[in-house]
Amino acid sequence: MGDYSKYIEILNRNGLKNTKHRKKILEILDSKEFPVSAEDIYLDIKMSDSNISLSTVYRAIEALLNKDIIVKVNIRDENKGVYEINNMLHKHHIICRLCHKMVSVLGCPLDAFEEKINKETGFKIEGHNLELYGLCPGCNKKESPVSNSE
Repeated sequence: MGDYSKYIEILNRNGLKNTKHRKKILEILDSKEFPVSAEDIYLDIKMSDSNISLSTVYRAIEALLNKDIIVKVNIRDENKGVYEINNMLHKHHIICRLCHKMVSVLGCPLDAFEEKINKETGFKIEGHNLELYGLCPGCNKKESPVSNSE
């Protein structure tokens, strides 16, 4: 088990009970470079806690989502969500259409567009989500034509 003091503080600050599963989920998400699915979180926890159920993981995730401690990103083609720590940075994602590797992209090109839409429609825009799809370097290399060096 890792040092849970920062996770305990996050849970306390947000009025959530300090359960071992919530702390473990935060630890897992904090250690990942990319968002992960509830099933992946479950499998990770299951290695050290054989008594946990997938429904327990989903309930803990729901509590963390409701307090904006974590955020959910939807993967278009897989019709599933993945989760990451909400570090309050505005970012978007680029997702490999073959292996589904996901990379966070900081910065946003949509600010001027939001302002334009606001003026045209009168809507007070409260947020947006931009996901880019393509091939990661590894999959791009696999799909590239092989040079004939024989």
